[in-house]
Amino acid sequence: MARAGPDQTLRQWLSQDEGGRRMLEASGDMLALDFPLSLFTREERELMELTKHSFDVLAMVEWAAQQKAPTTPKKLRPRCGARCRDGHPCQAPAVWDSEHDRPRNGRCRMHGGLSTGPRTEEGKRRSREGAKLGARVSVERRSRGKRGEG
Repeated sequence: MARAGPDQTLRQWLSQDEGGRRMLEASGDMLALDFPLSLFTREERELMELTKHSFDVLAMVEWAAQQKAPTTPKKLRPRCGARCRDGHPCQAPAVWDSEHDRPRNGRCRMHGGLSTGPRTEEGKRRSREGAKLGARVSVERRSRGKRGEG
């Protein structure tokens, strides 16, 4: 129990630490807060000390709840994995959504992780044309065979 002076009131004694200040906030304007501590029995003062401690614990629990949740360490985050031009999987980290602590779409910034896709009608039309062209080229390559024979 904090050392109380002979004329110290309950309000002054409580305002010395965080738990006591929280206890004061919860109690409102009780008349007993302005009585000198010397009017309370030893048992009453011990009970007030325990109550003050429980308000301290409550403050710590509230503080811990407000802290940011732990995020996945960068070393444990998934890699992109897209096939590079030389055939090996990309080892760049996937674009990370820190708000939800997970990858956005599993790809890195170079392989579409930041892409939102075409938004305008013109962009969507060009995207469709490119897909058709790519499909045509792919069919031609398959018909020629692996070594261009055919």
